[in-house]
Amino acid sequence: MRPRLIAAAAAVLLLALTGCSAAAEPQSGYVVESDPEPVETLASSPAPPLVAESPAAGTDETAKTPESEYLREVRAQMEQPISQIPKDATDDQLLAAADKACELMRAGTVMSEIQLIDGETPNPSTNNLRDSGVMADAANRHLCPDVTPNYGN
Repeated sequence: MRPRLIAAAAAVLLLALTGCSAAAEPQSGYVVESDPEPVETLASSPAPPLVAESPAAGTDETAKTPESEYLREVRAQMEQPISQIPKDATDDQLLAAADKACELMRAGTVMSEIQLIDGETPNPSTNNLRDSGVMADAANRHLCPDVTPNYGN
């Protein structure tokens, strides 16, 4: 039994001298690192919690203001092939036209007589200023809803 005891002692000594590694020697060209870099875990470095931010003014596409709704309707009208609203009209110009429409409606001007576009020609089939009417109606619904329009009845 002495040879077995000596063999067991030699195996323990050999393991102690080689670092007690339980890993097998690398084969087929694989490299095993002896001291891997420490890996941060969520427990060791918690991320800060997410905090909601207030959206910046004008960035929320779902935000509806009276002005944005008016502009949306007028821009939709501008897409019509027979529209006489200038394609390069700015928001400021369109809102100024809305202010003018509200002033005229407050003064009692008949809706069919409100002209907001210089040089607009009446619609041949109705003899109305179609685009100015659409703009005045949108202004009334969104920007001056307190005004009762005069339809000339």
